[in-house]
Amino acid sequence: MASVSEIENIICNTINNYIYPENTSGVLLSTINENLKICRGWPQEVELSKDLMSSSGISWIAVNQQPGQTKNKTRYGRQWKTFDTNDLFGLSVDNVINSSCKVEFSGTALQNGLAGIVISEKAYPVVVQSGQDSATVTNNIYELIKSDYSALISIDGSTITSQSEIVVKGFCGGNSTMYQEISRLEDMFCTSVFSPSIVARDNVENAVIESLLTSDTLSNATFDRGIINFQDRKLYDNNLNANLYRVDIMWSIEFAIISTISCPPLLLPSIDVNSLDVIGII
Repeated sequence: MASVSEIENIICNTINNYIYPENTSGVLLSTINENLKICRGWPQEVELSKDLMSSSGISWIAVNQQPGQTKNKTRYGRQWKTFDTNDLFGLSVDNVINSSCKVEFSGTALQNGLAGIVISEKAYPVVVQSGQDSATVTNNIYELIKSDYSALISIDGSTITSQSEIVVKGFCGGNSTMYQEISRLEDMFCTSVFSPSIVARDNVENAVIESLLTSDTLSNATFDRGIINFQDRKLYDNNLNANLYRVDIMWSIEFAIISTISCPPLLLPSIDVNSLDVIGII
């Protein structure tokens, strides 16, 4: 979920991948011909001074939350929404064609969910735990229904079979994760550039701005985070002979604080909302 630390990490990784892209040589090669270090928080003063005064001249980029700039937003949706995921359940069911009295389960559950069968419009659901195979799930279902149909329903591995006059239908599905925004904030983030020369500072600043504004990750909103926006820049060229040329570049990003719940799938034919027996099974 979006947070200040996650956004700072994204900013650091985006800048790093732009300046030091992956290559087959296994050696970090700067695309802007400047050596630099990137960190969250502030660099240690002794190390920073040593790098700036070194013969090679190493720049630093520090990523921080700008204090006192957090804004509370009030205009956002309060409704519950479903995460858009393509996660497979892993377990599947085959209501055998041309045979309304046989149900076959197969596979292994890759996430939590529900499975069961329906007999005479009554559902017999069981909770499925991640890692359970079809035989285990089928046996759990059979244990649930055998008291009602002990002489009419049989089990063979992952297959449940009924006598011809009893129609059975199987179902299964993974749980869905729902989320709701409970707060939305706009925060200011600062990318501070420390360089040993004006030329180096300008090169690094241009790389920072271009990398963040062209980033696919930061230029596209997600369910819990907005896009990055440039806000301001401030120069600090007052260190005379200390080999320190600094510029702070400010960015704003909105992000949501969310609450999540895991909901079982809607699989059953009917629900008695007044029955305590079906609470939690929807």
